[in-house]
Amino acid sequence: MNKMNKIVFFSALLLGSASALKAQDSLAVGGGGGDTDTVTYEVPEIKYTLNNAKKYTIADIKVSGVENYGYQDYVLVGISGLSIGDRVKVPGDEIAAAQKSFWKTGLFSDVTILASRLTADSVWLAVRLRPSPVISSVLFHGVSKGEREELEGTIGVFRGSPITPNIISRSRRRLKAYFDKKSFTNAEIKIQQKPDVSNPGKIILEITVDKKEKVKISHVYIAGNDSVATPATQRLAAAIPSAPRL
Repeated sequence: MNKMNKIVFFSALLLGSASALKAQDSLAVGGGGGDTDTVTYEVPEIKYTLNNAKKYTIADIKVSGVENYGYQDYVLVGISGLSIGDRVKVPGDEIAAAQKSFWKTGLFSDVTILASRLTADSVWLAVRLRPSPVISSVLFHGVSKGEREELEGTIGVFRGSPITPNIISRSRRRLKAYFDKKSFTNAEIKIQQKPDVSNPGKIILEITVDKKEKVKISHVYIAGNDSVATPATQRLAAAIPSAPRL
C-alpha cells in the first residue's frame, strides 16, 4: 500500500474481522515510529469491517510530533481540512484526503492519522507528524563572496527553511541558469545535505560549484551570404578574428 494512503486505525478496523470491542477494553495504538500508547475507554459492543465503514462525529483532533518546530496546532488542523463536529467515515476518504493535504505541503516526511478513541457515534483523531529537516546554514564552495550573496537570493533557500526534494531540484535548476547566463555553461553543481550534530532535526546544506572554463565565441561563420554585408555583419566581422579560408 502506498505510504500516502496508509491510514492507521484500530486493529479491528484494519483486519476486517467480525470481532467485537467491549466496554473498558485497552487499545494499543501504533504510530509511525513504532511506539505504542495504551488508551482505556468505554465503548459499546460494535462490529467493524473494512466493507462496513460508518460515519462518526469528530469529537477532538490532537496533533503531535511538531512541538519544537514552531507550528501552531490550529494551523495544522486547518491544513488537514478536518474540523471538530465534522461527520466522517471511519475508515473513509475524508481521512485519506487529510493525510494527502499534509504530504502536499512538503513540510513533513511522515504523516499518520489514528483514531485514539471511538464511541458509538464519535471519534477522537490523533495526527502524528514528522517534520522535514530544517536548514541550519547554507555553505557555498567554489564561488566568491559576492557571488555567494547573489546566489543565496537566487535560490531562495535560507536558514530556517524546510528542505525537501523539490527544493533541492529547484535550487539546482536556478544555479544552473545563473552560471549559464555568466557563460559558465559547463559548470558542475553538487548539493549535499549533512546533519547538523549540534542541532538535532536540522541539516547543513553544502553547495559546491566547479565553474570550469568560461565558454567564449572565437569565430562566427556566415554561410549563404557571400556577396551582401549588412552593417551588423560588418561590425561583427571587425570585432571577431576572421575564419581561415579553405
